[in-house]
Amino acid sequence: MPGERVRNLTSWIFSRRVLIVLAAWIVLSALGTWRHHKRWIEYNASDSWTVVDSMLHVLVLPGWVAAKVTGGNYNAVYSLRWAIIVNTVGFGMLGIGYLVASGVSRQLAAWLRDSARVESESVDIDRRSLLRAAPELAAIAGGGGLVYATLIEPAWIHVRRHDVPIAGLPSEFDGLRVLQITDTHRGPRVTASFIAEAVRLGLAQKPDLTVLTGDYVHQGEKFIEESAALMAPLARAVPTVGVLGNHDWYAGSRRVRETLSAHGVWMVDNDRCFMRNRYALSRDAGGLCIAGVGDLLEDDVEPDIAFAGIRRDVPRLLLSHNPDVAEMTQLGNHRVDLMLSGHTHGGQVSLPLIGAPGVPSRYGQKYARGLVDGPSCRVHISTGVGMSVAPFRFGVPPEINVLTLVRA
Repeated sequence: MPGERVRNLTSWIFSRRVLIVLAAWIVLSALGTWRHHKRWIEYNASDSWTVVDSMLHVLVLPGWVAAKVTGGNYNAVYSLRWAIIVNTVGFGMLGIGYLVASGVSRQLAAWLRDSARVESESVDIDRRSLLRAAPELAAIAGGGGLVYATLIEPAWIHVRRHDVPIAGLPSEFDGLRVLQITDTHRGPRVTASFIAEAVRLGLAQKPDLTVLTGDYVHQGEKFIEESAALMAPLARAVPTVGVLGNHDWYAGSRRVRETLSAHGVWMVDNDRCFMRNRYALSRDAGGLCIAGVGDLLEDDVEPDIAFAGIRRDVPRLLLSHNPDVAEMTQLGNHRVDLMLSGHTHGGQVSLPLIGAPGVPSRYGQKYARGLVDGPSCRVHISTGVGMSVAPFRFGVPPEINVLTLVRA
């Protein structure tokens, strides 16, 4: 009996299925580590590899989550040591999971065979065939879901439109079309060509004003100039106003702000500007005020400074990268007709009946996306163009937004 078990174990170890899984583990671990090093550590990956790199990253995403939990923190993604560990362990666990599922399905098929009745033999054969194929079918279904969430939905930019009534809106601004673009996250996950397409799509909506609500660059100085230059066509076409997001602070807030300004974007972090007509911005009060506050996570939020000295009858928009600012009590001291935000990406994943389980907000799904009533003002949250923590979207496609201001 022990000898038979040893023979069975040896036969299993050297079976074709196990050898294929072992070879796939070695190849994918090496490929995943190499591609991660090129994209996240050297910052030297071609945009043409983005799709492949995203798929490899998603396959071992649980490993990156574990790396963060066990001490790797957010910067683990920039470590070659962690890249080797995560890819080796991650693809190994996928292989083990496949072999376990395969073994279970084979045992169930054998049990059905042994317990089959003669009169239902044909049915049992079908059941056994299905059980034997279960691991492959599960892999195909899971792979299809990953392909959709990684390659299809993130590349499908939607245009969302809302009409926003504003009391006392001057007649010259009735029907003003405000284009909001946010969270482009130029960097390892998001290509320049994709952001350029979002900008082209935005300009095709014929906006009168563009507002940019932060996270132009994912992290690191390499992409700052390019991320700002991608916004230049907007600033050349229409008045364009922006604030910084938390990732812009990670990259270098001063340089991001200065570079955007050099490309024509009027930056209003804890500041403001005015549209006195549909064609230009001004520091002179009047018309429509476009104010901004600093990022909630990395900067000071100073609405008192942004709105200082403005008459109460002047309608105003407020740009805040983080929508949680809407809950700050000091915001209630000022007139705000509409706050525009990003940051949440809509959670990037939204499931039927559950919604978005991973919204980066202190208030759960309240500020995930869309038009929301805050304590003192309406808030519009865009799901944004790019991606941050993970290179996929499901049920939350990228978007740009057109908000038409109408006189209430």
